[in-house]
Amino acid sequence: MECLYHIDVDDLRKDNCNLNEEVNSLSVDIAEREKEIAKLKDEKRFMRKTLREKDHELFVRDKESKLTSKVLNTEETKGVMLETKRKNDISTIQNLQSEKSKLEEQLKKTKAELQATRQQYNGASYKIRSLRHQVKSCEPTIAEEKDRFVLLEKKLGAVMGSLSGCKDVLEEPRQLKTKVEAMIAQFLHGHNAPPEKETAILQVMLKNNILRSQRTMNHYRAETERNNAIMSNRLAMVEKSRDQLVPIVNAQRMEILKTKKKEPKPVKTPVTKKVTKKKRS
Repeated sequence: MECLYHIDVDDLRKDNCNLNEEVNSLSVDIAEREKEIAKLKDEKRFMRKTLREKDHELFVRDKESKLTSKVLNTEETKGVMLETKRKNDISTIQNLQSEKSKLEEQLKKTKAELQATRQQYNGASYKIRSLRHQVKSCEPTIAEEKDRFVLLEKKLGAVMGSLSGCKDVLEEPRQLKTKVEAMIAQFLHGHNAPPEKETAILQVMLKNNILRSQRTMNHYRAETERNNAIMSNRLAMVEKSRDQLVPIVNAQRMEILKTKKKEPKPVKTPVTKKVTKKKRS
């Protein structure tokens, strides 16, 4: 079969050699480019490292500046706080001094009041002692008043009994009057004209009996009124003296109880017996 295309081997070889040269040149270029890329990567790493260092320095500087500003601010605030604290301390000291002066004045007043109360207590104790003496001196008078009161009650009972007898005494002239009036009526009925002398005598007797009974009644009444007045006066005096003495006696009892509570019990001292040695004969 006849070949359509005529291939020249030498041309192919030349082309292959050219291509090989180009490949070699390209590989050399690639190696150079790779070296350049490696160099650029190294530069990039160095630049990153320097950037990181610069960033770190900038961060440290920023932090230092912030810390310095903070320290300055804290020092300023501390100074302000110390100044305010000093002012507050001065004001508190002044307030405490004023309170101290007030307390000293109050202490002086309380001391004066205590002195006055001590004087009052001494006066009251002297009064209590004198009242105790008065109570002791008044005890026999109270007993006498009680005895008088009992006697007056007995007298009042006797007077009341005599008054009941007075009623009987008044009743007798009334009965006599009715009896005499009945006798006069009977006498007048029996005699047409009674004698005047008998009627006059009877009237005088009746008047005398009535007057006598009225005198006795008035006497007993006056005596009872006088006895009642004496009894009321004596009762008022006894009640008055009792009202005056009861609180005094109660206060004295309370004081005696207080003193008994406050008094310490006496300490019993042991009795030591003396031992006498018998002399040998």
